[in-house]
Amino acid sequence: MLTSLLNSLISLPFLIAAGGLDYCKTVSGYETWTPECRWQNQTSLHHIAKTSSPNLNSISIWITRDWKEEWYSPDIIKREVIDQGYIPIYIFYWFADDISQDFVINNKDAYFQALRRFSHYLTKIPGEKVVILNPEFNQEDIPHWQGFNQILSASLQMVKSVDGVKAGFCLGDFGNYQIKNDIENWKLFHPSIQTAIEQSDFIAFQEMRALTRNSSSDVLNTAQRSLNFATYLHKTYKKPTFLAYLALSSRGDQAEEQQAQLLHEYADLMPKFKQQAQLIGFNYFHYFDQPNQRGYFLEAEPFFGLHNKKGRAKPSLEGFNRIK
Repeated sequence: MLTSLLNSLISLPFLIAAGGLDYCKTVSGYETWTPECRWQNQTSLHHIAKTSSPNLNSISIWITRDWKEEWYSPDIIKREVIDQGYIPIYIFYWFADDISQDFVINNKDAYFQALRRFSHYLTKIPGEKVVILNPEFNQEDIPHWQGFNQILSASLQMVKSVDGVKAGFCLGDFGNYQIKNDIENWKLFHPSIQTAIEQSDFIAFQEMRALTRNSSSDVLNTAQRSLNFATYLHKTYKKPTFLAYLALSSRGDQAEEQQAQLLHEYADLMPKFKQQAQLIGFNYFHYFDQPNQRGYFLEAEPFFGLHNKKGRAKPSLEGFNRIK
């Protein structure tokens, strides 16, 4: 089964991606896009990445509950992503932090209506594309809920009915970050995916760390822990794995140094990721800092990028560019 699945994915290269499609061109270079950017100055990631990250071959795009097709119209995706040699990765994040059994049950119809609309949009995107469903769904009372398999299975069948789509779902790496091999916590979500995994082309996971929520040792464990997590997922579920998004905040001198150190560590470990976990994709959360980013990591949220908001490359970019 695994061999045939890998053969079905053989047309895809190893995907190296970063998040963020739109930027603003200035007299000194590029900046994070804001609504104040004049339309004449709006530009796309490929203008920057062709020289600053030649290893990049994919661009990740988030589909949130308030998503509108005109944000990433098929014409834009074809012109600014596909025609530039990149594969689009879509991260479908509808349930978001509201997820719970009650929320899923009460909003199932609205969720599938949104997913049908998104699937129809995908039919307008030519060529190969990757869809990662429901990142971090293994929260609240979802992990032990066997009924979530039905949601995942139906979701996968819907998006995979579109030509050129490879799809999987995304687990959050939650638990005790003091240890690098957190098997007890990694077992908890099994009831929610044990049958749905058969429908999935790969099994994705995420890693997010910042000193506002994690200790320094927690952060420094991230690369080795994610290798162990990916290996566990691959061996347990017999599927290729995909690092759906890695986010390491650089807020503060210590954090910036750790971000750089960890990206180099990921690059060094990449052969093991591919050999031990059949990793098929690596996506970094934000290519540029996002000043308006808000969330769980508080004041560290705007600093997940590999460049600051003014376009200055951080030391971490060198490590990211070593990933092959």
